Amino acid sequence: MIILFFTGTTIVSCVVFLFIMNYLRNKNFKKNGERIDNWRDLSDELQSAEIKYHNESVYKAFEFYIKIVLAIFGAIGIASVSKEYNEANIISIIEYLGYGTLIITLLFAFMYVSHQKAKIERWKKRFKWFEPLMWNECWLFSISIAIAIVVNCSLIPELIENLTC
Repeated sequence: MIILFFTGTTIVSCVVFLFIMNYLRNKNFKKNGERIDNWRDLSDELQSAEIKYHNESVYKAFEFYIKIVLAIFGAIGIASVSKEYNEANIISIIEYLGYGTLIITLLFAFMYVSHQKAKIERWKKRFKWFEPLMWNECWLFSISIAIAIVVNCSLIPELIENLTC
């Protein structure tokens, strides 16, 4: 059941990413493929360097996101097996850590979109409507959101139910 929930959440997140990227495409390019406004009139070398910077920033952000989420999962694991505190405190800690996962995920999702927006503003030609589904950023965005939603809507409630039994 969790796998289906994760898959469904990932697909919905991909569709959201696709809509956002197509909005940016329509905002930056004409129907014939030309730029609407080349307000970032940069040399090819500088433009390539800026796009490379944004690509690397997305990957570093995802790497940092994974480290934070693993730390939160470790804290959830420690809290769930801790016998030193009363049950109500443990449940509260686990719930807040779950909310922390959600907040961190939304911040990183915003960061992925921001970097992708900056790259699209520097591109010279329009991409096809379905191409964002083939970008790594789409899957980093979607998987991050799916992790946060599955943790908060499925795993944490199940963990709390097992703690109260």
